[in-house]
Parts: sequence; C-alpha cells; structure tokens
Amino acid sequence: MTTGERIARLRRAAGLSQEQLADALDVSRQAVSKWETGQALPETDRIARLCALFSVSADELLGLTPQPKPQDASAPSQPDGAQRLAQAAASRGRFAAGWITAAVGMLTLIVAYLALWPIRNSAVSTAAEHGMGYYSDVMWYAGQMPMSAVFLLGGLLIAAGIGLVAGNALLDLRNAGSRKKPPQP
Repeated sequence: MTTGERIARLRRAAGLSQEQLADALDVSRQAVSKWETGQALPETDRIARLCALFSVSADELLGLTPQPKPQDASAPSQPDGAQRLAQAAASRGRFAAGWITAAVGMLTLIVAYLALWPIRNSAVSTAAEHGMGYYSDVMWYAGQMPMSAVFLLGGLLIAAGIGLVAGNALLDLRNAGSRKKPPQP
C-alpha cells in the first residue's frame, strides 16, 4: 500500500472529505488529491500534522511498519485526532445552521412588519369607499390572521436558531470536558 493510499484510507475512516482534510492542514483540496493518487508526497510539516490528526506514527503513515489488523471489523474506530476534526466540522455546521435559522426568522419579522403598512392603507381606502370604520393603529393588523401566524413563525424561527446555537455551545463544552486528561502522577 502506498503512502497516498494510506492517507486516503485514514481520511475515509475518519469520515472526512478531501476538502475537510485540506482545510485542517491549510492546503488545497488538489494537494490532498495529489497525495492520495501518488502524484506528490506531503511536506515534512504536513506529515507531522497528518500523524497528529489521525493519531498514527510517521512510520505507520509512510508504511515503514506493518499495520495492525483491526480486532472487531463490525465496529471500526476513528482515530482520536480525526474524531476531533469531525466533531469540529459538525459543530461549525450546527453553529452556522443556528444563526442562519435565526436570521431567517428575523428577516420574516422585518418583512411582516413592513407589510403591515400597505395592509393598513388598504383597509383605510376600503373603509373610505364603503363608509365603514377602520383601525388607525398599524399593530392592530399584526394581531389579525394571517399576520399573527407570520409573526409567530418568525419568533419561532429565531427561538429555534438561538436554541441550536446554545445547544451547540453546550455540546462543545461537554466534548471539551471529556477530552481533558487527568494529570499524570
């Protein structure tokens, strides 16, 4: 097995794309592709970072020692560094999803609020044509269907987005706490 094949196998075992591995190593995705296809080898500092990321020795990465056979093929284990990288990528995704959800909710509220003015003006002109009364307070129209549902939806989106961000922060704190190692005696 070539060095490139070992890099590809470790990357796939960690559940990472070439793009994610490239981001972690500050190289282009094309560089990772060239390593894996054997067109190029990583520089020495990148080899050290790959070893740390996948929790393997340089001898193992470069194929200088025989690879141990997995004990249980039904439960493949991820190397420690790769697992942390996968967790960090998932954390960034949850964080972005939370803020995007909250932003969509805020945008919904803004558009709904701006739509109240034309609704009120339409009610005033209709009332003037038919000689009926109308409410001059714009916010009265916010309490009427379907606007009340739109405002409720916007508020729920904001709450869900903030909940995602907060839940992600708590999960990150829990994961950080579980990675701490007890001091050596």
